[in-house]
Amino acid sequence: MQFETSSSGAAEPGIRIRPSRLEEAGRMLEIWRSSVAATHHFVRPDDFETIERDTLHYLSNAELTVAVDEADMPLAFMSFGPGRLDALFVDAAHRGKGIGRLLVIHAMEQNAFLDTEVNTDNEQALQFYRRLGFEETGYSATDDDGRPYPITRMRLTSGPTLDKPPAAPRPLVTIGRATLEDAEDLGALAARTYADTFGAEFMPDELERYLDDTVSVVRWVEYLAHDRVLLARRDGVSIGFVQFGPGEAAGEVTIHRLYVDRSMHGIGVGTEMLVTALADEMVRQATTVRVEVWENNHGARRLYERFGFRHEGEMEPFVSETGDIKGYDVVLRLRH
Repeated sequence: MQFETSSSGAAEPGIRIRPSRLEEAGRMLEIWRSSVAATHHFVRPDDFETIERDTLHYLSNAELTVAVDEADMPLAFMSFGPGRLDALFVDAAHRGKGIGRLLVIHAMEQNAFLDTEVNTDNEQALQFYRRLGFEETGYSATDDDGRPYPITRMRLTSGPTLDKPPAAPRPLVTIGRATLEDAEDLGALAARTYADTFGAEFMPDELERYLDDTVSVVRWVEYLAHDRVLLARRDGVSIGFVQFGPGEAAGEVTIHRLYVDRSMHGIGVGTEMLVTALADEMVRQATTVRVEVWENNHGARRLYERFGFRHEGEMEPFVSETGDIKGYDVVLRLRH
C-alpha cells in the first residue's frame, strides 16, 4: 500500500489522534478511495479493482491510527510499526490542512527513524515527504506485486522539519536492462566486484586469468546475446548488476551473477536488483529459479532465502591451479 499527501500548513483545530475501531473499516475504505482518486491517476482501472479488493481485506484486519475531528469522525489514517510507515491516507476533502503531517509526527515520536515507500508517479506525495525531511534511499521499477508502478523508498531520521522548503532529492538508484554498449562497463564492474569478494582465494596471476576467462568484455558480448543483464546505476555510475537466463533444465531460469560495488553495500541495491529480476516476465514464467552461491557467502545466502530460495544441493569443490580445494557452491532454488 502506498501513500497520500498533505500540505505542511497548520492542522484543523480539534484534530486528535487515536487507534481505529473495527467498525470503522468502511470509513477507512472511503478515505482510501477519496485519497487515491485525488492522487493516483496513473493506476490502471483493471489494477484498481484488484488493489481495492486487497485494500479492503487489509483494512478489515489492520491496526490503524486515525486522525479524527471534534465529532470523532475519521479524516485520515495511517499504519506504522517499528521503524516503518506502511500507509498514510487523508480524505481528499481535508488534504492540505496539516493532518498528514500530524500523523507522521505522531509516528516519529515513537521511532528513531521511519522508512516508507511512495509511488514514484505520485509527485504530490514525494514533495510532502521531502518537506518533512524524508530522503530518497532506493528505487524499484515495480510495486511489491510486480505491477508496473515504480516505487521510491524514503527515510526520515530526525523529527519532521516543518518549515523549511523541500530538500533536493538524493540521487536515486536506477535499474535498467544492459545492452552491448554496456559490455565494457560490465567487464570492469564484474572484475572489480569479484576481486573484492573472492580475490583473497586466488594467487594474483590465477585471479587475472580467471577474470579474463569469465568476465572480460568479450565474454559480456557473448552473455548479452543470450542472457538478460540488469545494471544498477547511481549518478550515472554503474554500481551493480544481475545476470540471468535460461537454465539447463526445462522451465528453469538460472541467476548467474549478482554483484554490488563494495562502496554501495548496505543500502539495498542487491535486494532491488533481485526484486527487479524476479519481476521479469521470463523469470515469472519459469517453474524454478536456480542460483549457485559460495558456501561461505552468508550474506548472499540470506538474501536469496528471504525471497524463498531453498538449499537443494552442492556443486563439486573448486580446485585451484595449485591443487588446493577452495570450497564449493551451494545450489539454491526458488520453486513457483
